[in-house]
Amino acid sequence: MNTLIRITTVLALGSAGLVLTPDAAQAADQGKVCSTLGKVHASRERALYPVEMQSIDGKLSSRRGDNCIMLDAGEHVLGLTAATEVVAFPRRRTALGALKEVKLPITIEAGRTYTLAAQLDDRYEATWIPVIERVEVW
Repeated sequence: MNTLIRITTVLALGSAGLVLTPDAAQAADQGKVCSTLGKVHASRERALYPVEMQSIDGKLSSRRGDNCIMLDAGEHVLGLTAATEVVAFPRRRTALGALKEVKLPITIEAGRTYTLAAQLDDRYEATWIPVIERVEVW
């Protein structure tokens, strides 16, 4: 009898969408980090440019082409690259793959999305600093 009540309760909660799946339960302890690979968030007026995530906590990421990644809540160090040499004055030729990785220490909170960008620091040297463009709660 007791088992029947539990099964009925689980079925009722599941049909109401209240039971956490393993993926949803895991995501509850994670945050999302997104790059500005598209031109949607990048803004020349604010001197913000797209970034790509190259490494996470000192380890080369196998998901470098992903726009967004999920990370466990806590302290992390992201290695980012940005192609700011295209806005350098005078125009410079940079060898393919010679982009310098810049480190961004970040504290990830669960249930938040962090959108990253590169802010141009010196147009003559094509140097930049990583910034958290915005944080969204979900």
